[in-house]
Amino acid sequence: MKKLFIISSLCLFCTINNNLLSASDNRKNSDMNMVSLSGQVIDNGTGETLAGVLVKIDESGKIIYTDFEGKFEITGLFPGSYSISTSLISYESGELNLDLNGEEREPVRIKLNQVKIN
Repeated sequence: MKKLFIISSLCLFCTINNNLLSASDNRKNSDMNMVSLSGQVIDNGTGETLAGVLVKIDESGKIIYTDFEGKFEITGLFPGSYSISTSLISYESGELNLDLNGEEREPVRIKLNQVKIN
């Protein structure tokens, strides 16, 4: 009886371990299919870089702010079509539609216009 218990316990352990390894391999494979998006946000009139711009990928809900040089990078995206929206106080909101197909792409350059006060 002990032998049967030990053998069935080993089989159960091997099955669970194999399932865990398969799940880990699937995550690694899906990570390899992930893409990233980088870019810079600038003032359309002056060409100056804009720090603190909210950059949001609408479909994924990912949000990031530009650094002091107006640069951003969003990682962990699946290939596909995305709408990128940007906002900063005293600037018009911007929107950009992109197709990320998994190939290396140049950083995007987003130009924002200042809000005109009459």
